[in-house]
Amino acid sequence: MTGKTCPRDKHKLDDGDFHSVSAMHCPECDGVLIKQMSLMKLLTEMSKELFQDISFESDIDPIEDKGANVNCPGCYSIMDNYGYMGSNDVMIDCCGSCAVLWIDANELATMCFMNERANKRMKHQQESAKEQSKRLDKFVLQEALHGAYMRGFRMGYGVGFIF
Repeated sequence: MTGKTCPRDKHKLDDGDFHSVSAMHCPECDGVLIKQMSLMKLLTEMSKELFQDISFESDIDPIEDKGANVNCPGCYSIMDNYGYMGSNDVMIDCCGSCAVLWIDANELATMCFMNERANKRMKHQQESAKEQSKRLDKFVLQEALHGAYMRGFRMGYGVGFIF
């Protein structure tokens, strides 16, 4: 990814690595051009550093979209504009032909926040499901024991269990 210009302000993009991901950065607007397949690695790396202590219930402040209809720095076609994780909190630009994303300044931090919040929400749901399963297992066992006790009592054994 060399010799490209920023789709927002047409300044030359600087080549480099950003959190171990090959990226191009605009020194003027702080936007970043990355390969689509690098997004999760980048978000995971940044999320570890930025949002260790967030709650899965944390609110997100939407980022104002700087506008759609930007040209891909690679092929110059109009990039698709869509909400990250299906929300309208962060709108990112994507070129399917070149498989790159243009991420405006502030969008990346919010995407990391959203990613980490989703990870913590999933972990919370898994832990809750595990706890509910334990409670259900305990309840089923108690009901089985109660049923066996009652069967023994009804069959004239007085106090006792029939299995």
